[in-house]
Amino acid sequence: MAVTRTEILAAGDTKAESSVVSVELGTMATVCLKGATNGDLVVLEIQDDAGGWQPTGLVLTGQSPSQSLIGPGNYRLVRRSGGACGAFKVV
Repeated sequence: MAVTRTEILAAGDTKAESSVVSVELGTMATVCLKGATNGDLVVLEIQDDAGGWQPTGLVLTGQSPSQSLIGPGNYRLVRRSGGACGAFKVV
């Protein structure tokens, strides 16, 4: 099976939300920052049963720029203002 890399958050320095990353039961995806520095902070959120977004408690930073998503659900990344990074997913 081929590995696919897709941009989900364009690089920028304002607060922004990524496109949705859907993970189905029995599959996984990895989300990674690109161009991250020590000051970047991106929060990982999961979609709840009412369609809202809740923090997972996981953050991506310049020192810890990737996270594997192994539980089913819809996820997104939220870049805090002041950062200059973007993000992509690997499936």
